Amino acid sequence: LPTDVYAYYVVVTPGEKMSAILGHAAVRMSCPSQGLDYCFTIKTPEIKDEAIDMLFGRLRIGVVPEETEMFRQDYIKDGRGITEYRLNLTLDETRQLWQMLDEQVARGLYMNLDYVNNSCTQVSFENIYELLRVRSGMNIDQVIREAIPVKTRREAVLNYFDQSTWWGFLLHSCYSFYPDEEVSPRRLVVMPQDAAKVLMKNR
Repeated sequence: LPTDVYAYYVVVTPGEKMSAILGHAAVRMSCPSQGLDYCFTIKTPEIKDEAIDMLFGRLRIGVVPEETEMFRQDYIKDGRGITEYRLNLTLDETRQLWQMLDEQVARGLYMNLDYVNNSCTQVSFENIYELLRVRSGMNIDQVIREAIPVKTRREAVLNYFDQSTWWGFLLHSCYSFYPDEEVSPRRLVVMPQDAAKVLMKNR
């Protein structure tokens, strides 16, 4: 198997559409010797009525591999910034991550879009979390607590959004369901930037 296999966590700045107000997250996997370079990102079929579809959880999403250059250009043409964070994974962990992402791709549109449960951040972070959770000598939950010092998902989002705005009202009242309940550290990673903070502590 190739040994030049690399993984990156990708953060895209927020956009103007309702579905893009939190920004975007994806996982980039590359293997230069084999000419492979993809961003694994969540996608949904064409949206007919964005507000209604999102409010009622009708947007079905799945993980799709896009060639990295195409992925970048789609956001650059919209004026959105992109930052990539190289993941500090072992070769075996990186190979496992790629396999886990391929398995998600094979499942098709297997979940409904939900900003705090099945968002791009949640989906992108999930597999990486599972790898780090079983790593010997590491407590990933403690790393999350240090990087995101909050107890509820509402607090996590309020670091970035004013709840008094229209967007803030929709986000907190409609998408969070039970935003004020205390949840496990894993469930507090709802913002693309926060996931990056957690992963960059693993250096």
